[in-house]
Amino acid sequence: MKVNSLLFPHPVLGRKDDINGLFSVKKDGFVLKQLNENTVLSVEFVLQNKTIEDLLKNNKAVFVIEIECRSTFFRKSFSFSDPICQIELNKNLLRNTVSVSFYITINTKIQNYINENANEDYNGISFVLDAGDVIAYAGMVTFEAEILWEDLRRIFNIIKIRQDSEKEEGSAVFNLEGDIIYIDLSKKNYEYHENYKDENENFPSIYHSSLVLSCLIYALSEMMSNRGDDYNAYKWYRVLDSQKLNKPEIKELWNPSNIPQIAQIMLGFPFNRLFVSMEKIATQTNTTSSI
Repeated sequence: MKVNSLLFPHPVLGRKDDINGLFSVKKDGFVLKQLNENTVLSVEFVLQNKTIEDLLKNNKAVFVIEIECRSTFFRKSFSFSDPICQIELNKNLLRNTVSVSFYITINTKIQNYINENANEDYNGISFVLDAGDVIAYAGMVTFEAEILWEDLRRIFNIIKIRQDSEKEEGSAVFNLEGDIIYIDLSKKNYEYHENYKDENENFPSIYHSSLVLSCLIYALSEMMSNRGDDYNAYKWYRVLDSQKLNKPEIKELWNPSNIPQIAQIMLGFPFNRLFVSMEKIATQTNTTSSI
């Protein structure tokens, strides 16, 4: 709901010059934490309007936070009596861009509503308000949801392997021009990949420490270069950027000189898994040879 573009029969604090006063989110009062399974929003409001303050004190009005995600069709309003609020949502409910709007609404019918700080155009006029009517608006913010299926521990959700139909042999090519990063393999190498990727449960660790790690290092290098803005509309860019914003250990290292280390953290230290997998493969080979 874009309050400024709507017509109301009654004055609304925060809509143009309807009412003198203040209703806003406190500076640094919107805090977003994207945890492993949940997204937590903490909000602190500032209100300066006696009429509305009295309605809140008498439980005739509530603070409302409305969350909407068009990608998942999720939309829900949360009501609070206190100006310090917290909401926790399962991350599966949110994807891509999420909007968060802030209101104060009436929660019971009021027969003669007059705001003493209303614009003089409303002098001497009272209004009938129904439960749910908006009497104050503090704007809207958006954020990019970091969702479970885009967790970089499952990197193949944003990095996929495909065949380069024009190349019989040769090196792999990393293609960043789209929501998904593609590792383009020559026909011969792609055939090897398809034939052996499921041959042994330890092979994925080899892919992660070779193909995927190399590709991620390249993507991070491009992201941090002066060409970074060319990619910021793509999903893979938003996923990597959300890792930087929400993981302190990555944010602290965010510098081109640390890209190999950042990539390893994002992938859950693939070299560790590589060496464990090599040991398992060697053990399996030795066991088979001794039979």
